[in-house]
Amino acid sequence: NEGRKTPSFPASLARFLAGAGLAVGALDRSGDIAHYSNRAGAAKDVYLLAPGFSRFSNHVGTSFAAPYVSGTAASILSQNPNLSAAQVSEIILRTAIDMGAPGVDAIYGHGKLNRGAALSAQGTVSVASDSGSSGAAVAAIAIGGGIAAAIYSKKKNLEETLVLDEYNRPYIVDLGEMIEVRDDSLGLDGLMQSLKRRTEYSDLAITDELTLGVWYGEDELQRFERETTGQLDSYEQDWSLSLQQGGQTGAYYALNMNLDPRQFFGAADEISPFAVFDRRSLTAPYAGFAASGNMALTGYRTDSGQDLRLGLISMDDDKEYGVSSRSMLFEGIMRPHPRLKLGVQVSALSEQGSLFGSSSGGALSVDNAETLATGLLAGFKLTPRLSLQMLYSQGFTWVDDSNKSLLGDFSGLRSDSYAVGLQGRGMLTGSDSFGVSVSRPLHVNTGSLNMSVPGDINVYTGDVSFDSETIDLGGVQRETDLELGYHLPMGKQTGFASYLRYRHDPTGVLSESGNGRYGVMMSVSSRF
Repeated sequence: NEGRKTPSFPASLARFLAGAGLAVGALDRSGDIAHYSNRAGAAKDVYLLAPGFSRFSNHVGTSFAAPYVSGTAASILSQNPNLSAAQVSEIILRTAIDMGAPGVDAIYGHGKLNRGAALSAQGTVSVASDSGSSGAAVAAIAIGGGIAAAIYSKKKNLEETLVLDEYNRPYIVDLGEMIEVRDDSLGLDGLMQSLKRRTEYSDLAITDELTLGVWYGEDELQRFERETTGQLDSYEQDWSLSLQQGGQTGAYYALNMNLDPRQFFGAADEISPFAVFDRRSLTAPYAGFAASGNMALTGYRTDSGQDLRLGLISMDDDKEYGVSSRSMLFEGIMRPHPRLKLGVQVSALSEQGSLFGSSSGGALSVDNAETLATGLLAGFKLTPRLSLQMLYSQGFTWVDDSNKSLLGDFSGLRSDSYAVGLQGRGMLTGSDSFGVSVSRPLHVNTGSLNMSVPGDINVYTGDVSFDSETIDLGGVQRETDLELGYHLPMGKQTGFASYLRYRHDPTGVLSESGNGRYGVMMSVSSRF
């Protein structure tokens, strides 16, 4: 209480205690450092401020300030008695409210004590594991659509989930409210994003049979905003490359970078780019769950239309807790009639850390998932302007549990997906096109898992108690989608498009407003 530039004895000793001690200055009733309080000075790295007054007394001084800090320290220790003095001090200092010059300074030190923040979770929050230590991250709890409905149906079990912060302090959170369902379908949001983006394509013929294709995409609205502010170095740009060799018949090869590999399989080559509906349901549902990837493709095509192709695919969305997978996909096509196309797909998919596109490393993640899948596809030209496409796929999945996840003891999983698409052109004019599709996205039909939710912890021993339940993954509803699309060219650079989508029970999770969701979009696009 001498108003010096640095703490005096015994507070001056705090900086020699290897982080295990704190020097406390006083705040006056106006919220600034009290005139009588010693400043941080040489002890600034271990110094903070607390109220130097009380509502129950007219006296003031640092003797009132120190108990605020020691009481906060005691409360922190009650959360985890195994914390060291240095850890308790670290929590108090890192949560202090900065005062004065930004950062730690010689007057205010770390700033003002923030008891509420000090007692709140700090750092990465994770679910408690059976050892009492932090497990999988709470921030990463997106689940793949194939198992979403089954997990979501048990959301109530997650209402009081025990989580630990960076210092192994326990908290109870409603984990069910944090669940996100990963939805791979295109949807209205995806269509709107595609309309906002400009994509340019250019190809270079290196030889008669070797071609390099380059795709460049950018968000035009974002670019305009950046141009007006002069920040042209930070708007989003996408580059994709494809090196292809081969002719109309015989052997062919391709190396693709940052392209959706599904566009080279299934009915993709039969569907007009203006058919509007989501073509992915008719391509290769077990190729992976990222939006794009890299692929090495080889194949052989005959004069009569038979086509054999093999793709080695790597997908990684390059995000924290994102999806990463490797797959091999074989497809054989035959044309027994000029108007009929039949085919088979065989694929092997390995997902690292996720299941059907769920978050990796999260509270609902797995260590690894291996899927073998087969698919049957058919295409039929009903008329020269009208064609029908169909694809049915079925997969069998084996899961390696993650010891940090709430999910474990997976049985073998059987899943499937199927889609039917009708597309045509010349409905109203000679150049328009339309499409209709009905699909049921990937869904687990048979299989089970065990969900173990931590509910309580002995803060002295670290022992955690769990509530466990076996979940039948096939005993829930599945999604059905209906899509209608229409495209009308209105000039070389202008076009009109409309799109309607109805999703019955999206991802198998009933919305509060009903069993289905509608989406309608109409747009006119033009380039100058």
